[in-house]
Amino acid sequence: MTCFNIAGDVQLNDDETDILTVSGVRLIRERLRVAIGTALGTWRYDATKGFPYQEILAARPDSRRIQLIFSVWLAEQAGIVSVDSVTVSFVERLCRIDFSATTDAGSLSDSIGLL
Repeated sequence: MTCFNIAGDVQLNDDETDILTVSGVRLIRERLRVAIGTALGTWRYDATKGFPYQEILAARPDSRRIQLIFSVWLAEQAGIVSVDSVTVSFVERLCRIDFSATTDAGSLSDSIGLL
């Protein structure tokens, strides 16, 4: 059963007595998505958390620069053992980053869109 069904935020076990938590690759993916949604230096509890958007914001974004910055940032995140690939593409104003990495819990492939 899933509560808060809109985003699937909370899941209960089959007999609905315990909340299920994410772990392994799913936990690393979730942490990355939270971090990428936070601009570096803006979280009051830890200004070292977040993504360095100020380094990639430009009138004419450079996909190679974004790829390098994202690769370095990704490699520094907890649970990431190695960055296997990063591809940056643009569709109008959306910057899409497809990546794969090896984590301490297994392989991770994901796509993130930045506006």
